[in-house]
Amino acid sequence: MEVKYIEWTSPYGEIRNIFENAIKLWGEEAQLKMVAEECSELIKTVLKLSRKHNGSTIDEVIEEMADVYVMLGQLEIVLESIVGGSVNKKLEEMFLSKMEKLKSLIRLYKEPIKCPVCEDGGFEKYKKGKVVGYNQMWMCDKHYEEYEELIG
Repeated sequence: MEVKYIEWTSPYGEIRNIFENAIKLWGEEAQLKMVAEECSELIKTVLKLSRKHNGSTIDEVIEEMADVYVMLGQLEIVLESIVGGSVNKKLEEMFLSKMEKLKSLIRLYKEPIKCPVCEDGGFEKYKKGKVVGYNQMWMCDKHYEEYEELIG
């Protein structure tokens, strides 16, 4: 899976430079709090939209998304100053890992679930077994209990 990044340049100058100047002006601690604040505003706007509340429009959600993107760019720079280097590689690894997990979950819910031991079907009868990588093993209650006893 290829990851495409936002181009960190703009007609008004390099975006990273703008982020760095904001951090210098207001400080890392203040910008960390702003990350949380902007994320909470996005959450509130999305919840209103999901309830079809008159107080939240698509444009407001998009505006809050833009605010969060701006703060995430600054968060990346703050994290780099804490760890003393780029977090980009780790961020990409985590992103790809999360995408693989999402892909597996989608596949899991699209495919019929059957116990690998007895081939019995029926989603409501199942408990989740041990997660191995991104593949989840599902078993009927009887075999799940036996499996738990085996692995301790």
